[in-house]
Amino acid sequence: MVNAILAFHKANYGDCTGVKDLARSSLAESPRGFNQVYSVLAMAQCGQGPEAEKLIEAEGRNSPLNTLMHAVHIPLIKAIGQLNRGNAASAVATLEVSRPYDAAAGPLSLPYSAVWVRGQALLQMKKNDEAIAEFKKILDYPGRFSVSQFIPLARLSTARALVAKGDNAKAKIAYQDLLAFWKDADADLPVVVQAKAEYGKLQ
Repeated sequence: MVNAILAFHKANYGDCTGVKDLARSSLAESPRGFNQVYSVLAMAQCGQGPEAEKLIEAEGRNSPLNTLMHAVHIPLIKAIGQLNRGNAASAVATLEVSRPYDAAAGPLSLPYSAVWVRGQALLQMKKNDEAIAEFKKILDYPGRFSVSQFIPLARLSTARALVAKGDNAKAKIAYQDLLAFWKDADADLPVVVQAKAEYGKLQ
């Protein structure tokens, strides 16, 4: 379980070093349930999409009545793969089934995950206002899962969407708020390095 969570956290923050090995070792110990979902999510985000989809679809066949599996887990893994292949519109369409669970807060409901990926897809499609609206769902209700990594990541993506819109003044404030939030973060964390570099370009 520890390796699955570590892999998931690393993948969310853009650090794919060792994620594949962490996920596979975790799956070898416990190939189903909570452990599997977080392992395959990490794999999907770090370029192992086909393998992740194969694993989650097999679990879906074993659990035909599992609502979260079929409405959240499987669509989410598929959408990440589509997004990584540059097919953002398909990712948005795939995640429509997950909308009723956007506000769910339990661990296996993967709080904010579908909202986050949907927002990333809309950002890729240059639908910046729609993307900001998705990230706002996370930022407006952080208490649902207050330790979620997607809260600061939603701040970052909002800033990026504002830059894409040409609203550099608001983007600067968004980056400043994010970097203040991350003041104690590891300085070499890839996503932190990227955020600082993006903010620097606005100066």
